[in-house]
Amino acid sequence: MPGSDGRVAGIEAGRHVLLDTGFPVMIKAAAGGGGRGIRIAADLAAFEQAFPQAEAEALAAFGDGGLYMEKVIARARHIEVQVLGDGVDAVHCFERECSLQRRRQKVWEEAPSLVLTPRLREQLCGSAVALARAVGYSGAGTVEYLYDDAADRFYFIEMNTRIQVEHPVTEMITGIDLVAEMLCIAGGEPLRLRQADIGTRGHAIEVRLNAEDPPRDFASCPLIRRPPKRSGTRYRQRGGWWIWQGESAAGSDHHGGWLPFRGAGSGPRCSIPDDQITPRRSGLFMARSILRECGGAENSPGDCFPAKRDGRISC
Repeated sequence: MPGSDGRVAGIEAGRHVLLDTGFPVMIKAAAGGGGRGIRIAADLAAFEQAFPQAEAEALAAFGDGGLYMEKVIARARHIEVQVLGDGVDAVHCFERECSLQRRRQKVWEEAPSLVLTPRLREQLCGSAVALARAVGYSGAGTVEYLYDDAADRFYFIEMNTRIQVEHPVTEMITGIDLVAEMLCIAGGEPLRLRQADIGTRGHAIEVRLNAEDPPRDFASCPLIRRPPKRSGTRYRQRGGWWIWQGESAAGSDHHGGWLPFRGAGSGPRCSIPDDQITPRRSGLFMARSILRECGGAENSPGDCFPAKRDGRISC
């Protein structure tokens, strides 16, 4: 990605970086994460205002005001590759697309990406494996890229040297327990997987449910009522997730009860073949139904993000 070679030593040095990046340019916190400490400047006046703002936010949020700069890719897609390495060798578990974001935080993650051709997928995943091998990476990690639709090329942006919250979508399509593999590597074992043994099946989507109301400018909208006691209904309270098992039936002494629910972090997983997916088999459909019955506002990605509904991407 065109940009600074490491941290930018002040706003004057940033002006020299602009000769390489041009406008628009992105100013990012070197120690940042979660979308904090990021500013986009469309011209020099905006840059000189945004640079100290990003610096101050980064210092307040992370205790480190260091910044770096990157060229902004218009209408970019955020695509990341899951890798596993043992310090000697590395393999990939294919990609995830996380382009739909709000406040630069992912709200919709899916695997595999629908925009990659087989040729581009091979190049992208091969690039991630080459990077992991070159640095002797050990553990589970994610190599992140921006894909430029218009130019049909991808740019490396960073590597997250940890397991990520969206890792279950990769587990669903590959059948690989990434956490188990990561722990085995941490215990000193070599890679147990060969690249030829890793394939994909079906499609998986993970969404983040935010207690916000989009029609009211995303104002806070917490759920304050317990979900209805209906078999299969899940809710979260202090102590973890719970699921209602059983129904109250006329003439029956059994009235059901709330039981601890083992979610994505443990228990068996399955992937539904593409031709068998229906709206009512979707976890997202169930989640939206629960939100409605609890009195919470609920909106589909198409309602909140017109670009997603129209087949485009909004970051």
